[in-house]
Amino acid sequence: MDRNVNKIMEDSDLEKNDVFIYSVISYDNGDLEAVPSGWLNENKTICYWPPKSSKNITTLIKNCAKPNEDWNSYSCSLIKQYGSYVDAKRKVAKLVDSCSSSSSQEFGKGHRRKKISSRVMSSENSELIYVSPIVETEETNSDASIMNISNLPVSFLTDNVDTNKKLDRLITTVDVLLKEVASLKVDIRENNKLIENFRNASTTEDHFCEVSEKCNLKFPIENLSEFNNMNKDLHENEDLKKEFSYKMKLLSGGKSDDFVRRMLDRCFSKEFATKLAWTSAKGNIPIGDSKIVIYLELICRKYNNPNYTTVMFKTCVSSWLRNASSRLKKNKTLNSVDQVFLDDI
Repeated sequence: MDRNVNKIMEDSDLEKNDVFIYSVISYDNGDLEAVPSGWLNENKTICYWPPKSSKNITTLIKNCAKPNEDWNSYSCSLIKQYGSYVDAKRKVAKLVDSCSSSSSQEFGKGHRRKKISSRVMSSENSELIYVSPIVETEETNSDASIMNISNLPVSFLTDNVDTNKKLDRLITTVDVLLKEVASLKVDIRENNKLIENFRNASTTEDHFCEVSEKCNLKFPIENLSEFNNMNKDLHENEDLKKEFSYKMKLLSGGKSDDFVRRMLDRCFSKEFATKLAWTSAKGNIPIGDSKIVIYLELICRKYNNPNYTTVMFKTCVSSWLRNASSRLKKNKTLNSVDQVFLDDI
């Protein structure tokens, strides 16, 4: 830093009382600026400027802050001195308007950090975006100047908007993925329960293989005769009851309603299910009080959910029975499509 800066710092208070507190100067590259007179050396040929890390440069100028040892120095020439910052800035504006024939010569509100061969952007608290002087060469312009943000290209100003939109889309995608992962974790837990049930049941598999030889347990039930026989056998045959419980247990896992629907699908054929109802309404076969349905409720409560109430069970079974015709129709449609496909082959 120039040796005269020490003297400037000592006489700073006197400078504030000077009638010419501010000076309009021109840097070597032709840029104009209004600065405190206390920022110039005795010969008015050097201007001291805050370092790049400084903030609120406008405040420093208006308060005629004392230059520090770490300030940068730049060559300049004095144009005129004024008693107020407003007058000095007005002079800069007039000079720019009178000598500039293109938009390349602009000025700011004191937000210029002079440093040779470097481009500097203002801090977040600054009002303007500015550039520092550029050393002239055959390939460069002689005037690098302060840019007011209102004159920046639209694409520059909207870059952040596009970035925010992309970020929002990314956040939305992440949220969807997290929900999918959570759903997948639930499915995995349910599958783990099914696997555990199979493992636990395998210890008694040999026993039920022997029981099966003595029992006549056939699924699915396809007519009223088979339905009545099954109810009778479950009431009288203890081995058949155990086998029935064992086979239904293998279907457990997941939500209770899903477990109940799997057991019903296993017990009754699609066509026979269309003739069933919880009660005998509309001439349907009532199953609400049958041994089969009573045992299904007990099995669900024992192997899946102890808190599964009779009302919940009845609601699930009734819903399954109401949709029996739709399931049958859908199944026939699928079979028809499969047959057409096989015929084409």
